[in-house]
Amino acid sequence: MTDEERPRRRQRPALRLGPVNVHALVEELRALHRRAEDPMLERFPAPEELTSVLEHCRKVEKHLSVPAGATERDVLGRIAVIRATLWQHLIERAEDGLLAATEFGQRSGGTRWEDFTVPMCVTSRNGAQQKARRIRAGQVRDPHELRSPRTAREHQERDEAEQRDEERRIAADAARFDAARSVCRRLVEQRGALELEPESMAAYWMGELAGTLDQRTSARERANLVRFLGSFVRALEEQGGGRAAATGAAREAVRMAYAFAERHG
Repeated sequence: MTDEERPRRRQRPALRLGPVNVHALVEELRALHRRAEDPMLERFPAPEELTSVLEHCRKVEKHLSVPAGATERDVLGRIAVIRATLWQHLIERAEDGLLAATEFGQRSGGTRWEDFTVPMCVTSRNGAQQKARRIRAGQVRDPHELRSPRTAREHQERDEAEQRDEERRIAADAARFDAARSVCRRLVEQRGALELEPESMAAYWMGELAGTLDQRTSARERANLVRFLGSFVRALEEQGGGRAAATGAAREAVRMAYAFAERHG
């Protein structure tokens, strides 16, 4: 069977380690080195000196021993796993920093992709872009996706599409702000007569309306007021639709809220 005929093994995506408690892992590593009779334990670096910690571990690894009553897996194996975890943590931090540097260079306008070929250890402008996209793919990909420039591009396109959809929703809701504010003001004025259950979601959303009614300046803030009003109406419906409103004015305020939700829901 030729190389072309041989089926290719599906490449498995590498997962990111994510946040780790470096201080706790280094202190566990120190304790394990103490058990393993590290001859240079007094020189074991502090957690803040992570690279030095890992260099120390490598320097003394041949002198470590398994304490009585323990197994190699319990002590030396655990040391190896912690070291690998901390190295992976540094790799991910380095990749994040490298990507941030390239993005800063592009935003500032003072660099071109050609300028990154040497520091990124690639030979071309395209190579620098592809490497940056692979790093981005590792940050954003789903578990079933490969770490590839295509994955990064697809996620960027989805994010941009979602952003455009969100901007359209904000614009549409912001256009309804004046009508929504009028309804909200009527509700807030009749708040005491609505007889909302104290711990209910209707009471929560009423508090949001009352607390932010006159603090809406940006398009997003105006759109949020419209959404708050919709959430209040849905919560009120679960409580009984405002049938407990004690006055005619309160019932009229509820009717206006329902009418607004029906028109713009």
